[in-house]
Amino acid sequence: MPIVKISGKIVYFAHVPKCAGTAMEIYLTKAFGTLAFRDTKFHARTPGTRWTKGSPQHVDANAISTLFPSEFFDESFAVVRSPVTRLVSAFRFQRDVEALIGPDVTLAEWLTRVHRTRNRAPWQFDNHTRLMDDIVPQSARIFRLEDGLDAVVPRLQDIAGAEYSLPQTITPHNVTDKRLVFERKAIRPSSQRKMKSR
Repeated sequence: MPIVKISGKIVYFAHVPKCAGTAMEIYLTKAFGTLAFRDTKFHARTPGTRWTKGSPQHVDANAISTLFPSEFFDESFAVVRSPVTRLVSAFRFQRDVEALIGPDVTLAEWLTRVHRTRNRAPWQFDNHTRLMDDIVPQSARIFRLEDGLDAVVPRLQDIAGAEYSLPQTITPHNVTDKRLVFERKAIRPSSQRKMKSR
C-alpha cells in the first residue's frame, strides 16, 4: 500500500500484485519522491524477522481500514487487470522467478492448492493470489491495465496541479516474460549446458 505525498495531499496506491504495481511505484517515486509504507527488502528478511506475513506494498483493504482512519487519505487509486491473466502471471512469477512452485506443477494443480488454502492463509505468495476485491478499497479510483498504464497520468496530474509537469508515459517493469529472457541471457552458455545435463 504505497503512500505518496502529492502537492500536500496524501495519496494511497492500492498495489494489486501482478497488475503493474512495480512500474507504478517507480513512476511515483521518480515524480514525487520516496514512498511510505513500502518495503523493497521484505523478501530478503527471514520470515521470523518480518513484521507481517506479507509485504506492506501488498496489504489488503481490511488491514488499511484497521490501521488508518477513513478520512486519512485524500485520494486512493488502483490498477487492476483480468483475473485470469493476473493468476497466470502470478503462477509464472512464483514458479519461474521466485521458485516457490516446483517446475513440474501445472497451473491447474497450483490453482487447486491455492483455492484449498486461501481461507486459512490468504496472504500466501505475498498476496499474489489474493482477490483484487480484498486489496482495493471501495473508495479507490480504478484503472484497468488493459487500457494502458498511461491512463493513470492525467489523474495524477490533476492531483499534482500545475506546479508539476509529469512524464506522460509509465514504463513497464518486472514483466515476467522479459525478466525471464534477460535472466536466461545472463546465464553463461557453459552453465546452461550443465543445467541441461542434469
